[in-house]
Amino acid sequence: MATQVLDDPGRRRFEIMINGQLAGFTTYRNEAGSVALDHTQIDSRWQGRGLASKLIGESLDKLRARGATVVPYCPFVRDFIVHHPEYADLVPPAHRSLIES
Repeated sequence: MATQVLDDPGRRRFEIMINGQLAGFTTYRNEAGSVALDHTQIDSRWQGRGLASKLIGESLDKLRARGATVVPYCPFVRDFIVHHPEYADLVPPAHRSLIES
């Protein structure tokens, strides 16, 4: 299974492709100098295979490479960051309460 995570700025989302077919996405928008991640969705045919985690991890890596900060409004993204604290620094201090217990 060949997977690839791509940014589609026209649709304001990161997409995960499997063998060239769209399997899921996470939407984003610009908010006060940060990238707000709003919603993550994986096609039901592909659920349960860890694709949402792969999508979010690679999306956060791409955003880090751009020097962006992230506001994790999507519950899945918040949970991902809580379980992968190496990404916590991407969340601006004003929004850290979103990832703190």
